[in-house]
Amino acid sequence: MDIGKEYEPNQLEPVYRLLDKLTGLAEIFLKALSTEKDDAKSLDESRKPKELAEKICSTNKIVQKTVSEALKKDEESMTDILKLPLPEKYRKLLSPLRFGYMDMKSSPSSTSYTHYYSYNISQETSIENSKIIRLAQEIADLSNSLPNDHTNAIFVRVDESRVDVMKAIICGASNTPYAHGCYEYDLFFDSRYPNTPPKCQLVTTGSGAVRFNPNLYADGKVCLSLLGTWRGNSTENWDAKFSTILQVLMSIQAIIMSEEVYYNEPGYEHEAGTTEGEAKNEAYSNIVRYCNIQYAMIDQITSPCKGFEEAIRKHFFLKRDEILEEVKEWLVYADENKASYSSLVECHNHSWCQKFKEDGKYKSMLKEIIEKLENAFKGLKEPTLEHELKAVTEAEQTAKPEKKADAQAQPPKDASKGKAIKATDEDNKLLEEVDMEDNDVIGTNQEININDDQVKDRWSRYIGAMGIDAVAKQASAKILIYGLGGLGAEIAKNLVLAGCKELTLCDNQVATYRDLSSNFFLGESDIGKNRAEYCVKKVQQLNYYVKVTRCEESLSDEASCEKANLKDYSVVIVTEASLDTQKV
Repeated sequence: MDIGKEYEPNQLEPVYRLLDKLTGLAEIFLKALSTEKDDAKSLDESRKPKELAEKICSTNKIVQKTVSEALKKDEESMTDILKLPLPEKYRKLLSPLRFGYMDMKSSPSSTSYTHYYSYNISQETSIENSKIIRLAQEIADLSNSLPNDHTNAIFVRVDESRVDVMKAIICGASNTPYAHGCYEYDLFFDSRYPNTPPKCQLVTTGSGAVRFNPNLYADGKVCLSLLGTWRGNSTENWDAKFSTILQVLMSIQAIIMSEEVYYNEPGYEHEAGTTEGEAKNEAYSNIVRYCNIQYAMIDQITSPCKGFEEAIRKHFFLKRDEILEEVKEWLVYADENKASYSSLVECHNHSWCQKFKEDGKYKSMLKEIIEKLENAFKGLKEPTLEHELKAVTEAEQTAKPEKKADAQAQPPKDASKGKAIKATDEDNKLLEEVDMEDNDVIGTNQEININDDQVKDRWSRYIGAMGIDAVAKQASAKILIYGLGGLGAEIAKNLVLAGCKELTLCDNQVATYRDLSSNFFLGESDIGKNRAEYCVKKVQQLNYYVKVTRCEESLSDEASCEKANLKDYSVVIVTEASLDTQKV
């Protein structure tokens, strides 16, 4: 029955889903308590908030199990799910796995971690309040904002006892040499965070066998100005107030792991479009394609990264036909496109260039590795039936171990000191500051002033490629995008990352399940809602130097166009419009 829009509640999500989200915040709070230093406050001050958080966790466990059992009676079978179009079944089966907790210690009694930054982690035995609260805010948002599209997904795991220790799997986007591969990254947030950027290391390198990009070294170094690893003074590129973990992960995926591999090297952008430049880019891409199959596909299938096993296996099982179709196109490219394994390409990957320089060698090796990939796919098992939100068994494995809560429950102990941990008034005050609103927009008056040294450094790579005059012109531009289907969303992402003065989103359509396959800013909770309204907040998170707004005019006639003041925009981009609308 249609009750009318005026009577529809703002909150349409079922209570059990909201409780699941609240549990995530409660777990973060309990982890924050477990890392705090002891003080002179009484035990009573920590008991109430701690008991409340524990009750939320235990209640959620019961509710999710009950809901799971109830839904399974009427839940569609896995056979039915697997008959869905790839975008839909991928979201349905992978969405519950995009974020979670895991134990990253080498062993239960060990102080070392199976993590690139294990030494750094062991040196920091306490965590500052400011870092805990900032990470709590980001994790709460991250768990609901990670892209979960079959074309470009990202998965994150947080250590169950240290919220400043993370791992991520960034899946290469379709139509790039990194397509469909699962690349593991280790992240650590040291004591200076958020005043300095996180540390980030690429783990998927074939043990140093390949340099995947001019900005992804064979030793795992990730060269990105946002991380402060490019240019000597590039730490200014990280903005403590506005930069986020999500921005870092999406920048690596969109900016570094792109189709233009060779041109990621500073100073080589001018070769784009030239015969020589394209041949070198093809050569670099060939190396990446081959090693992508070997190290980011086959190795991940046979020995998936700990904590991501289920996500990786489902990722490859669901996409296996799509993957084989694309990698076989690479065989065609081997015949059609000229490749030059020289200069910078040879400098970065000497051994691979020596192999591929031989006539026909690259294609023959690529054909062999594709056959191995097909065999690896044959070993994948079909996913089993499970709850659409979260398998109870997985929840028990990834959730923080809980103690029975009762009236005599004692505060948690610091294992290293044997002292009871207490929440101070400051802790409770800081907890209240955690933003409970998903994807809340932080207002900013910052603009891209191209004459500012800090801004020049942040966009230095872009300036090098486009020239300072072009970047200055773009930085002062007001841009409107009409239509937020897949193309509109992709354009919005690229524009906001590149930087402009203001980006306005306009769309009159409501989100459908079909949109979930192409617009990575939308989730299932946005179905039936205006696409622009629910994209604005997530687009804004990518770059707070750009003002992101929404135009509510229909732009279907001259009157609405006048109200929208289209003449005020430097550029108007129309991606979805009828011929009549375009004529207007």
